[in-house]
Amino acid sequence: MQTQTPQQTAKVGPSELAARQDAGREKSPRKIIQIVSMRGIPEAVYALCDDGTLWHNYTTNEHWVKMPPIPHGDA
Repeated sequence: MQTQTPQQTAKVGPSELAARQDAGREKSPRKIIQIVSMRGIPEAVYALCDDGTLWHNYTTNEHWVKMPPIPHGDA
């Protein structure tokens, strides 16, 4: 497994960091920094996490689904 220097890790964007965490390379707990429910549908909840990922939950259970990353640049 290839390791990265702190300088290489610092250049990584939030989406890349999230992908690495999901791949199991880096394990740090994800923390919610902002949460919002849909107007008129209180069981539809969105959460922005400190690693730059966005998640949603449309039910009252604990099943969260990761949203696609927001493109950067001219995408």
